[in-house]
Amino acid sequence: KYYYLGWYIHTCKKMNYKSKFKPSEILCPDANIYVPLAQVRQLLDEKGYTTLAPHGPKRVEPTDDELQDFTCLIGQNLIRYADFPLFLKGFSLMKAQNLVRRFAFHAGPLANQFLLEPLLKF
Repeated sequence: KYYYLGWYIHTCKKMNYKSKFKPSEILCPDANIYVPLAQVRQLLDEKGYTTLAPHGPKRVEPTDDELQDFTCLIGQNLIRYADFPLFLKGFSLMKAQNLVRRFAFHAGPLANQFLLEPLLKF
């Protein structure tokens, strides 16, 4: 029913063949939902990078409570966000916390669960 053609960069001429498959959908980088390529082709021609689903759900900055159970692989250790202060100090702590916040904002909390779930079974 579906076939994933991989990355699609609208301004790359070598990738244009992907847009010829019908129906084609493209992932909105802001709302994280798929939209029909035919609906946004002109918008991409004009702006290149833009919100493709302006009325879709907006991403919100995660709260500290939402981040507590995020698990990160640091070196060879799986560390919960809540436990960062036990392992990291000063600039390293702030840098790691900012990276997790950015990841959570862009990927969402479910991504952490799915990305790390296989690692947690070992």
